[in-house]
Amino acid sequence: MGGESFEIRKEPRALFFAQIDSEEAYDKDEEVEINAQSIGEPAIYNWYDADGNLLYEGADFNTSVEVGKHYKLEVIALADGYKDYADVDLEYKPNRITTLSPNPTTGQTDVAYKINQGDAAYLAVTSVEHPNITDNYVLNMETDTITVNMTGKPTGSYVVTLIVDGEIADAKNLIKN
Repeated sequence: MGGESFEIRKEPRALFFAQIDSEEAYDKDEEVEINAQSIGEPAIYNWYDADGNLLYEGADFNTSVEVGKHYKLEVIALADGYKDYADVDLEYKPNRITTLSPNPTTGQTDVAYKINQGDAAYLAVTSVEHPNITDNYVLNMETDTITVNMTGKPTGSYVVTLIVDGEIADAKNLIKN
């Protein structure tokens, strides 16, 4: 009958770890590029969604932000098939006031804001020296700026507060000359 025996000797390999170079927080509707760190040798880079479906093959994966979206990176070395995995979860950056311009002001001030999550928002402009002086401005969720008229208000310090869905999201100081 007979038979053959084979002895396979494999050289130990230097291990690598799949790693992702990217931020994990983005603004709504922002284009996102998620990058796999190179492992320094020829490899296949596969990107999967949370259900395990292959979305893209390549080191740099472009997508748009969906809150809580989970991606898995699979890196396979071509030399011997060794593989490793890494995960990333995309989140939205916090809602915030981005700029007050001009600041200090003598009249109108443009308030730029970014709302990534929420159904309703407004700005509250409150005097520090006279807390009974408060103006509220309902924000359009489809835009990112509003003009606040400070003409006729007493000089001094004001706090511009961004309130989203009833919660304080951010606040900035404004000086009225």
